[in-house]
Amino acid sequence: MRKYLVAIFFALLIGKANAQVQNTEMFGGQLWYLTRSDALDAARAQGKQVFMVWGCSFCFNTNNVRQILVKEPLLSIVNEHFILWYSDCESFDRLSPVMSNYLSHLPNVVTLPVICIIDTTDIKVAHDLRTGPQTVDALETMLRDFVSISMLSNNTGIRVRITANNNTLLIENEIEREQIALYSLMGILVDCFMKTDYTSRRELTACPKGPLIVKSSSGWSRKIVVK
Repeated sequence: MRKYLVAIFFALLIGKANAQVQNTEMFGGQLWYLTRSDALDAARAQGKQVFMVWGCSFCFNTNNVRQILVKEPLLSIVNEHFILWYSDCESFDRLSPVMSNYLSHLPNVVTLPVICIIDTTDIKVAHDLRTGPQTVDALETMLRDFVSISMLSNNTGIRVRITANNNTLLIENEIEREQIALYSLMGILVDCFMKTDYTSRRELTACPKGPLIVKSSSGWSRKIVVK
């Protein structure tokens, strides 16, 4: 009886270890999390953000992006600022509860992989969502731009959600009325307007392409990229 109980104990222990192993994998010598929950837990514990790759193991473009991310010059950026999450489309299709947050608005036919950055403070938002093959330069710019945004000071304690998509600036925060100014990286004022609601939209068609600094009269600032 004792031997039987010991055998059960070790079987349960091995099963638990295998379950934990299945939540991660090594690819190119780098650790990848296989579920969003585990990736977010690791990112929050280490003060990082999550970089997601949604694709399949036999897709050349998917594997190429994953290989690029674990080689210099991207490896140093990833190690310092990001946790890697690989979501296999064969296990998590685009309509699954987690993936639908990021993929539901994409066309029916998508060129793999789908990549994005997930900020742990707002996990349902896919920052800089992209599809298809990626170059080293494009990925490096994507990562560095996000790091620059996250490192801008926000000592006011005001929680701000800001996105720039489809030539539209979206600002959401707890301040109803504040003045918003957009500057180039050289400090040139390119736009200024009064935000009069908790959620505000501003057309960016008249703004130059590239990175801009968004500053508020409330004291917060963010960096956006106009494409």
